[in-house]
Amino acid sequence: TTTYYQAEITVIQGTATDPGVNPSGLSEVKIRVRRWPDGLYYSPLVGWDPAVSSDFIIPVSPPANWSYTFPAGTFTNGYMYETQSQAKDNVTPSPNVQTTYSTATFIIDMSSPVSVVQYPGNTIPNDLHYNWSSNFTIYGTASDVYPFTNAIPSNVNKVEIEVRRLSDNWVYQTDGFANVTSSFHVCALSPAATYWSYIFPVAYLTESTSYTITARATDRAGNYRLSAVNYFVYDTSAPVSLVVIPVENALYDENVGSFLPTISGTAIDQILNGIGKVAYVEIALWRSPYGTGDYWTGTTWGAKTWLSTTGEYINETTYRWYWLTSGVDWNPLETEYKIITKAIDKAGNVYPEAQLPIRTFRFKPLLPNSAIITPIDNRYYRSLTVIEGTTSNADSIRVAIRRNTDNYAYTGSTEPANYWTASTDEIWLIPVGTATWSYDNPDDLWVNNTSYTVKSKASRAGISQGDSGALPITTSLFWYDTVVPVSVVNVPPIGVPYYNNNTLPTISGTASDTLSGISR
Repeated sequence: TTTYYQAEITVIQGTATDPGVNPSGLSEVKIRVRRWPDGLYYSPLVGWDPAVSSDFIIPVSPPANWSYTFPAGTFTNGYMYETQSQAKDNVTPSPNVQTTYSTATFIIDMSSPVSVVQYPGNTIPNDLHYNWSSNFTIYGTASDVYPFTNAIPSNVNKVEIEVRRLSDNWVYQTDGFANVTSSFHVCALSPAATYWSYIFPVAYLTESTSYTITARATDRAGNYRLSAVNYFVYDTSAPVSLVVIPVENALYDENVGSFLPTISGTAIDQILNGIGKVAYVEIALWRSPYGTGDYWTGTTWGAKTWLSTTGEYINETTYRWYWLTSGVDWNPLETEYKIITKAIDKAGNVYPEAQLPIRTFRFKPLLPNSAIITPIDNRYYRSLTVIEGTTSNADSIRVAIRRNTDNYAYTGSTEPANYWTASTDEIWLIPVGTATWSYDNPDDLWVNNTSYTVKSKASRAGISQGDSGALPITTSLFWYDTVVPVSVVNVPPIGVPYYNNNTLPTISGTASDTLSGISR
């Protein structure tokens, strides 16, 4: 049996007897004391020293009920001590000496054990929230303190917890909370006494209320210490979220300057002015005709996907959130959409999907459009080897070229004999690039003194310029002119060799061009 002390001792005492009929009596009793973990023996002369033998060298008295007083500081914190006694009787010339010994073991432990509440909560008030629907387990760790390496502590004997309701400072007792100063409850310990747990009845918790948990670990020597206080909030009510923008049933048409850069709204806890807090808000963006594959996933339209918003509290009760729409691949024509919002609080509470609020709106993005940079409309060219342009809000671009003198269309061929055909339908050619595009044409495609029309149409999601409800096809008309203009000097006339200021006040002449005219 081991005895535990939470303070130093200075006296060791015991008893001795000389059994039998007509015993000779006790002549002396000596003891020996050994400590662990270093295994040293004690000597009254040198204390604990490796040179001290294991002999019984400490005399005690009186023999029958003996005791021995040690100097203060002999038995110190963190060590285990073993004491054995040896008695002799008065037989002469060789007394009988005890050869079988009993051992008294004791540990000095003046260090208080430590405990930690791991679940629920943490040391930050109102930080972690929970929505248990059944009894839950409070648990943590415990350990005794080692005052030095390889010390021998008494080890944890029990762990207790106290649960306090902060709204009224009442303390949990086995049948609920009561207005008492303190009440600790014994926890279950693991075999090594390193883990502890306590099953708490959830029925005694109050909605939207904060609590504290304090653990108290006690070792075998009777030392104890309180843990850090853990805080947690019990909250089972789901928060409510609302969409502010877009407005219900509103049309947002980017073509007339009505933009929708963000979807935004607010959320609040169901219990007004309660301590439940919104953690985050998610939305689902759903487009008509509202099939199972008509949800925006973040990259494309597909299965229902909850999109994360950005948000923060703007006051004690209101959480404001928003979501950027810049990456959405909106339908190219006016379409109806729905936004489903759900707020999740810190405890994980959320309304069932069938009860979530829905906001309906219509949206029409910028229509696909294209611009022809070269050739410039109504200009004259004497050389043109590439047609260039740009697009906006488009995923493809096509161009067509028509000769206006005979209304022939360019086929895209690189063979001169096959350049042109008498097609009344446009022959749409595929340029290189989309946002910035170009189409290389043969150098000899163009004929002098002839006009041509270049058309471009941008498309997105199957909607092209020229379609019903879309923008018109872009056109650019130009003339091809390779004839050099002619100029003639009329004054002075040919053959008159000499002039002065009076006879030649001006030099003049004429210039002409059959197609584009004279620029200078």
